[in-house]
Amino acid sequence: GGEPKRVVALAEGASVSDDGLLTYRATAWGTMREMLELDEAGRVVRTIGARRKGLRCPTVSPDGRSIAYVASDGSRLQVRRLDLATGEDVSLAQFEAWVSNLEWTRDSHTVIAACLLNRDSTVAIPADGSGKPRLIGPALSISTEPDGVHAVAAMEDGGRSWLNRVTLTGPWQPQPLWPGEKQNQENGVVPRDGSHLAT
Repeated sequence: GGEPKRVVALAEGASVSDDGLLTYRATAWGTMREMLELDEAGRVVRTIGARRKGLRCPTVSPDGRSIAYVASDGSRLQVRRLDLATGEDVSLAQFEAWVSNLEWTRDSHTVIAACLLNRDSTVAIPADGSGKPRLIGPALSISTEPDGVHAVAAMEDGGRSWLNRVTLTGPWQPQPLWPGEKQNQENGVVPRDGSHLAT
């Protein structure tokens, strides 16, 4: 409980590490943006990686070794991975338009992205850069569950959206979490311990 407080101005896209001590945010810097590491009190500890145009959606891997994020490359968007130990920053995939959120599988081997292909789509991207994105199914946003096999996906139909449980490794067979309620359920977030669902 308690009142929310502003941690740092002009920031967005927070991602919290497993130990709860660090938060990574993308911060506006003119036309460029940068990632910041913050302590629990919201003080800036350091800047992470290089400033990039359109940087957003920073997400810390479950093993704490990497950050996946989105950046602009001219007319296209890149999903990139930054190795926190070595500073290596590589492009994993490129998209023509719109990447709404990134998630990691629990083994830190794959980045899951909700993006716009010919429609709302969810793709799996090898985090080591070894392969192309693999289409999983349609979704506005997605949040992986602790088992690494299932996820909560927001889907849209006729102007209404609702949350479903889906399988990442098998056929896309969405199961509505609340059957009959297909509205205003756009973002479902499952914490890494799987204890609850925030919407």
